[in-house]
Amino acid sequence: MRKYRFLDHTADIAIEVYGKDMEELFRNSAEAFRIAFVNENNPEGDYRRQIQLESLNVEDLMYDWLNELLFIFDTEFEMPVRVEKINISEDDGLKLKAMIQFGKVKPDMISVAPKGISLHRFRVEKENNGYRAFVIIDI
Repeated sequence: MRKYRFLDHTADIAIEVYGKDMEELFRNSAEAFRIAFVNENNPEGDYRRQIQLESLNVEDLMYDWLNELLFIFDTEFEMPVRVEKINISEDDGLKLKAMIQFGKVKPDMISVAPKGISLHRFRVEKENNGYRAFVIIDI
């Protein structure tokens, strides 16, 4: 199964992300986020960070997830290297708990800098064989 693919977009980066379940969808979206902006093939992880988020639905949770990754990149110059563990539970909405290995990003490693996660055409859909998300990231 395909993890993600980058789509042609006029001035931004469009990504379609796939996963057999929500956990794999979120794991693949973190990988696609890193690959879209860091030109390092095998970046090293410097440390682990736990992320916890709550949202009412899967679209809001994905939006919050990507915004959290962007915030960490913008404020601490770090990108997710590997999502080591992720759990999404459905109990009065959705709760995400993830342990992620992050790595420092040096200026020469950045191919293009993300500015924001767009809500334009943003969607997460359940399909027969899993989940699919469509995301546009402003650059």
